[in-house]
Amino acid sequence: MRLIVKVLWLLLILYTLIHLSFFNQGMSKLVDLMRFDADPLIIMVFNLMGLIPLAFLIYALILNVPRKHYVLIGLGFLTGAFSLAGFLILHAESPVKKQTMMTKCLSYFGLIGSMIIIVYGVIYGDIRAYYEAFLTDSFIHIMTIDFIVLNVLLIITMRKHHLNPFIEWVPVVGFYQWLLKIKQ
Repeated sequence: MRLIVKVLWLLLILYTLIHLSFFNQGMSKLVDLMRFDADPLIIMVFNLMGLIPLAFLIYALILNVPRKHYVLIGLGFLTGAFSLAGFLILHAESPVKKQTMMTKCLSYFGLIGSMIIIVYGVIYGDIRAYYEAFLTDSFIHIMTIDFIVLNVLLIITMRKHHLNPFIEWVPVVGFYQWLLKIKQ
C-alpha cells in the first residue's frame, strides 16, 4: 500500500509542477470561490476537500497514531493530498482502536455534511461550467486532480481493512460510514 501511495504522491507533485510551470492559465476562480460566487459544483468539490482531512483526523484519533503525524493531517486542510499522502506513508497501523463519543459525533457531522454538500452540488451545479473552469483555471484544475487523488487515498485506506466494495466508491460519504463502523 505504501508504494502505491508514494507513487500517487510523486505523480501528483510532478503533475502539479509541470502544469503550473507550462500550462498555468491563472486562478480567477479562486476569488469567485472565496466569495461563494462560483458554480455550486466547484463549491461542492472545494468543501468536500475540507471534509477529507477531517476524516483522516478522525481515523488518526481512532487508531491512536502518534501525535507527530497530526501535523501532516493539519496541513491537509490547506494542501490536500500533498500532506495526507505523507501521513499515510509515515504512520504505521496501530492495533489499538478507541472509538470515542467525540469521534462518533465528528463522523456523523462529516457524513451528514458531505451528503448535504454532494446533494447541493449535484442538484444546482452545472457540469459544463465545471468542465470549462477545469480547462481554463489552474486552481480548479489542480484542485480537481487533488480531489481525485484524495478519494483514491480514501479507497486505499478502506481496502486495507477489507471492506464492502460498494461503500468505498461513494466519495467521502463511504469513508465516514466506515469510520462509524470501526469497532474497538
